[in-house]
Amino acid sequence: MHGATSNGYTTFVNAAICDHKLRIDHGPIIFDIPVPYGHSKTESEQSISDTTSSVPSEEDSDSGST
Repeated sequence: MHGATSNGYTTFVNAAICDHKLRIDHGPIIFDIPVPYGHSKTESEQSISDTTSSVPSEEDSDSGST
């Protein structure tokens, strides 16, 4: 089952793009979350950028250590 449903309070989304045989079968589900009053989209994007830039990449890890 692909899509979204709600219980009136929470929206549940199955956003998988592959079917049970791992073939791409569904398009992406895109939804927009309103930015709270007094905040901006740019501020939110910067906050996300700050947190993701602190996550080490595979290149940063020392794969040769035991």
